[in-house]
Amino acid sequence: MHGPFTLHPGERRTLPFAIGLPLQTPFTVLGPHELPKVQLGLRTELEIARSTDKTDLDPIRVGAPPVADRICGALEGIGCRFLRSDLEATRVPGAELGFVQEVEFAPPHGVNLSEVEVVFLAGPHSTDVLLVGDRRGGLLDAGGDTTRRLTVAHDALDRHWESTLTEHLQELARRRGLFG
Repeated sequence: MHGPFTLHPGERRTLPFAIGLPLQTPFTVLGPHELPKVQLGLRTELEIARSTDKTDLDPIRVGAPPVADRICGALEGIGCRFLRSDLEATRVPGAELGFVQEVEFAPPHGVNLSEVEVVFLAGPHSTDVLLVGDRRGGLLDAGGDTTRRLTVAHDALDRHWESTLTEHLQELARRRGLFG
């Protein structure tokens, strides 16, 4: 909070402030991708004499945490194609805000999935990464979603995630029907 001051026409004034964000705050930027379906804002209020509108919603940009950048970069490195990101209401264990951010990819060529979704549930020392594969159905196989949950320590990002993620995607795609 600042006390009263006069702002003259054309004058600019910067007021420094800080705001703490929950660990599971959605991010609006992931590597090179701006995420237009994920929009965050900060409600500000400025009292101006004889003004009718004192409030404003100012957009903010939140960068992805290092774990999300590394895992999503590795998925793109093995041939997944970024599609979009959005927010979904959920009761997933570990989701602290009542919703999660899903990052959606087209799978790499040759993997029998129609889509790969990734959810990051950040904690103070590690992040649970949910890989959800939407399996294509077939004869005697209804398809459907399958999930793998990985716990990634925040100091383990230098690991070779491409091979690990390739194995998990192959497992997600494995048929579970009568003969699979």
